[in-house]
Amino acid sequence: MRKAMYAVSIACVLTFGPELVLRLDSQAKFVSSLKYIAGALWAPGAFVGLIAASGRVHDIDLWVTGAANFVFYFTITWLLLRGFRRIKTHQA
Repeated sequence: MRKAMYAVSIACVLTFGPELVLRLDSQAKFVSSLKYIAGALWAPGAFVGLIAASGRVHDIDLWVTGAANFVFYFTITWLLLRGFRRIKTHQA
């Protein structure tokens, strides 16, 4: 259960965090770098959104993109936590 809560928390941060960063209104180089990274974090969901929109870039639904990002980051986090647990039990 703890693994699932960690995975949900990290997936939420990696899904909604970039949206908050992309809304920052600043011309500073640091903020520009953060926006570049945030855009890269949206890439997995953007590909799914592009496929769902039949290849029309301007018709991508942000809900589909966000849901796909959540599922992607949840799965990655879940598998990493599971792998860390296996490594930890084999070392002990």
